[in-house]
Amino acid sequence: MPARWRSVANTNTNNTTSVGRVANMAAAAGGGSGGGEVPAADGAAAEGGISVGKAAAVAAAVAGTAAVAAKVAGVLSTREWVAEQIAAAPVVVFSKSYCPYCRKAKAALKAAGVKPEALLVLELEDRPDVDAIQAVLGDLTGATTVPRVFIGGKFVGGGDDTAAMQAAGKLRGMLEAVGAA
Repeated sequence: MPARWRSVANTNTNNTTSVGRVANMAAAAGGGSGGGEVPAADGAAAEGGISVGKAAAVAAAVAGTAAVAAKVAGVLSTREWVAEQIAAAPVVVFSKSYCPYCRKAKAALKAAGVKPEALLVLELEDRPDVDAIQAVLGDLTGATTVPRVFIGGKFVGGGDDTAAMQAAGKLRGMLEAVGAA
């Protein structure tokens, strides 16, 4: 198995962060106290409450802090992770090791002469976020099924499509165009 084929079950793509954790990360980064009370405003101080306008402003600030804190913490959203993987190699295959269509696509790429060092195969079946990854792939490609084959960062098809390109003699040229053959 080529060195770049790997199961990616342990890659961090958790894209959820609690407000408390965000506040603590922001405080650690110098962005606030990490907790405490939200000050009352707009005449609500007597009751110790907060106005709707102020609540919306606080919610927006927390959402912005969450995004910044997630970036600082090195947590990628699923969409960002998928985009990073597509850009990581000239040829990228989102796959499941037991899938016959995935085997078909990988065999077609091998028959077309793909260089092992130019190929990144991501076996998704053991990932806890496999459904989220496939949903992002669905948004990008129009289908959530695997395989999803990308050459030069562009989606080229699934198993049948990749095999058909190989049979028609087109796959080798696509690989050569991105330095993968």
